[in-house]
Amino acid sequence: MISAEIKLERLQAAEQIPLSRPDGISRAELAQKLDISPSTASRYVDDLSRTLPIHEEDGGRLVINVDRYLNNIRLSLDEVMELYLAVTLMSTTIDRKGIHAASDLRKLGHALSAPAPRIVAQIVDNAEDLDEGTIPHDSAFVKVLEFVTRACGGTRKVRITYFSRRHDEDTDYVFAP
Repeated sequence: MISAEIKLERLQAAEQIPLSRPDGISRAELAQKLDISPSTASRYVDDLSRTLPIHEEDGGRLVINVDRYLNNIRLSLDEVMELYLAVTLMSTTIDRKGIHAASDLRKLGHALSAPAPRIVAQIVDNAEDLDEGTIPHDSAFVKVLEFVTRACGGTRKVRITYFSRRHDEDTDYVFAP
């Protein structure tokens, strides 16, 4: 019987492998990459499907839905604070409201709740300000940002045309990861 630590390492690898393969991976390929039996790979996929948006497409390819996948990252207190300051700066300077900044702040607040509880109240207040602020929600703006995120995540170039009110002209930009 394998140790819990080894199984955890394999499960983490079993999560990362399909993430790095947008075209998916078969159970047999996953078993081969992890150096485990196909039946063990199937049990790992079953375990992962309880907490991850992983599904089997036609043809038997395992794919993780990156639109629903929640990344788990470990950050130091200093890194959390830098992200908090960056999100706060962005949210106070942007002229359109998206739906992600308030959620970002709440998650950062949760990450700080144990090491820095005094800061959490300010973060939650900032998230509430974003939700209830005077900046109108702009769903088209959110869709463009989400599209750019998906394109960059998929290593595709994106061409965006921006209309400058100041110069009364369109400018094309190409974003390439």
